[in-house]
Amino acid sequence: MSISYIFIGVILLVVLLIPLAFIGRFLYMLWVGVEVTDMPEKPPQCPHCGRDVEKDWRVCAYCGKPLK
Repeated sequence: MSISYIFIGVILLVVLLIPLAFIGRFLYMLWVGVEVTDMPEKPPQCPHCGRDVEKDWRVCAYCGKPLK
């Protein structure tokens, strides 16, 4: 008789609790505002030469022209 209770417990764990955990995590991410498909932010580019620059640069290190 105890084996059937263990079997029922394992079935409940696999069929109910694990999917509920994934659904709960997805709903929490929506509630907090985290997007599931976050894309990395594109780095700023120099308007003159088009190369990627750092955010705190005032002058492009590649062409030497001002960034703003």
